[in-house]
Amino acid sequence: MVLNLNQTLQQAITAHQNGKHEEAEVLYREVLKTQPANLIANNNLGVLLQGFNNPDDAISLYKKAIEL
Repeated sequence: MVLNLNQTLQQAITAHQNGKHEEAEVLYREVLKTQPANLIANNNLGVLLQGFNNPDDAISLYKKAIEL
């Protein structure tokens, strides 16, 4: 299970880096369903949502990442 989540997280990061933002968002959210305390997924999804001009959700994710 953890291996699959790590693979999903890596796929999300790769998609994000390649400009496939919708795909990256889906994958980050998939990771967070199982690991809501995943620092990387929280932070990176925050960055992504900030880029989508969704600052309220981005701030919430940044706060969670800081708490972690």
